[in-house]
Amino acid sequence: MRTILNVFIFSLLIIFITSDLDQSDTSWSKHFHKLIENVKHLPTKKMAVAAAEDEYVLEAVKIAKEQGLAESILVGDEKKIRQIAQELNMDLSGYEIINEVEPAKAALKAVKLVHDGKADMYMKGLISTKDFLRSVLDKEVGLRTGKVLTHVGVFEVKGIDQLLFLSDQAFIMYPTLEEKVKIIENALDIAYACGIQNPKVAPLAAVEVVNPKMPETVDAAELTKMNAQGKIKGCIIDGPLSLDMAISKEACSHKKGLNRKITGDADILLFPDIHTGNVAYKMLVHTAHFLNGAILSGTSAPVILTSRSDSVATKVNSIALASVLADHLRKKSPKVAIVGAGPAGLTAAKELLKKGIQVDIYEKENFAGGLMSYGIPAFRIKLASVQKYIEPVKQLGGNFIFNQDLKESDFLEMAKKYDYVYLAFGLTKVRHLGIPGEEVEGSLNAFDFLRQFNFDDKLNLNKNKPKLHGTVIVVGAGNVAMDGARCAVRSGADKTIILYRRDRSEAPCTPSEMKDAEKDGVELKFLSNPVELITKDGKLSQVKYEVMKLGDLDDSGRRKPVGTGVYETINADYIISAIGQTPDESVWNAKVIETDHGYIKASKSYGEAFETNVPKIFTGGDIIKGAKTIGVATKCGKDFAKYVIEQLEKK
Repeated sequence: MRTILNVFIFSLLIIFITSDLDQSDTSWSKHFHKLIENVKHLPTKKMAVAAAEDEYVLEAVKIAKEQGLAESILVGDEKKIRQIAQELNMDLSGYEIINEVEPAKAALKAVKLVHDGKADMYMKGLISTKDFLRSVLDKEVGLRTGKVLTHVGVFEVKGIDQLLFLSDQAFIMYPTLEEKVKIIENALDIAYACGIQNPKVAPLAAVEVVNPKMPETVDAAELTKMNAQGKIKGCIIDGPLSLDMAISKEACSHKKGLNRKITGDADILLFPDIHTGNVAYKMLVHTAHFLNGAILSGTSAPVILTSRSDSVATKVNSIALASVLADHLRKKSPKVAIVGAGPAGLTAAKELLKKGIQVDIYEKENFAGGLMSYGIPAFRIKLASVQKYIEPVKQLGGNFIFNQDLKESDFLEMAKKYDYVYLAFGLTKVRHLGIPGEEVEGSLNAFDFLRQFNFDDKLNLNKNKPKLHGTVIVVGAGNVAMDGARCAVRSGADKTIILYRRDRSEAPCTPSEMKDAEKDGVELKFLSNPVELITKDGKLSQVKYEVMKLGDLDDSGRRKPVGTGVYETINADYIISAIGQTPDESVWNAKVIETDHGYIKASKSYGEAFETNVPKIFTGGDIIKGAKTIGVATKCGKDFAKYVIEQLEKK
């Protein structure tokens, strides 16, 4: 009851303070007029409109284009859009229209345009707020950032010499102190975008003194203290303040003896709860008819969330707000491009996103996870475990851009647009055995074999699991070889044998992987080095190998295998090469980034973060370290993110 009464009093105070003003006369507008004029000098923004088949929305879109505020992509029922446009005498020849009659689906298509960088801001059309917000928060194509979402109303009131920013009136019912800090931060972004250098923030209450029985006064005092201590920067906070003290200089003049930082000239009004904010906002809109606009804050791109009952002028003002905010966010927010959505790239993305840094992740495949997804079988790392790397990045607003087969020239272009570029892709070429008969039918490589197996068995992307039979020989003794052998067993092999040129103690795989392979029935044959594949009727028939012995230590610290001159053969239907992977050297088409046999050379290192010879381009993961464990890759990603965060904090 007290809250509703406070709402009523707050609203009446504003109306009373400006009651002698003719609000229907908009000729006095200077702040929104100036804002719109400023937008005309900014780079033209592109706006995606969800369910655009709405008369007021299309009229606002038309005006926005005519005034140079934004170009629009209209997503919705094309037939209805064209019908309404005809009634408005609106020429649609310069608009892109995407036909989708179902509003919820239209919203997902529209928000994806913003998510993918094809539009700068997102506007609600003829769609329920619930479905619209669902698209904003969609894990795949939405505009999540991990920040608190708040609704900011911006009002121009005749007689008050500044714009008033009101928040929050739509999302947080009873904000905690921490949430109030986030509400302020979101409102500050919009105030900065509108050209206000050091906004004055008034945490509102019914009185100007702290009363323990009124929690909003306690929070207001704490926010003021945090501002004084430098914990909330870039603004002046003074609270608790009653509404008249916040916006009326005359009211302040009557309350002598109050030494306040804000004396009727507040820029941002922080409401104590959603009820106060919502009712006050709507009362101002529907009874006082002030000029206003509204915008959703806390998203990766501006979101125009207006009501169907809002006027065309309000929608146009909101588009102008979104445009200046989009420009502000572009200038303010550091952006990092990550190439490769494997463990190094995903770890770096998560750590950066947690700090509010925008991240675009470019991936060659049409899904994330890298080799964790398609290279390692489900019996070793389940898909659910891989999702634990991917989901936090999605929830924090990471922007995945799939099906990107990029080259060095692309990386150099990225360095012009991003603050940092992180090359964290894997090794996609396989080492060949280099022996006679290697091209025979039945000769496979582990990379392609495991990929085909996992696309079916783990990712469920096709129904094309490899079908083997007879005897399968796997060459190598790393984890990939063990995976290949165990998948061969599951693909129908009657007998699976691993050939390795060193002995058991020198095998690079983890001991547990070797034991698991033996439990699956895989036979391990050590000190055996294939030298020739023997064919019969054009197909693999036998594998000839040389019996080896161990000599002195080599550069790797292991005893070097030495041939004995003794040769044996073994019957085989298939042979799978698993002797290692190498970089794809064709990636380096510009010859600018220094490499060594396709591996990136580091000019500087910061822990496991490696800087290349090209400014702003860093690297980590397999492309510099060689094929290592997931743990090594994640350490690379963490160290890169740590370095970037430290550098940005210094700036």
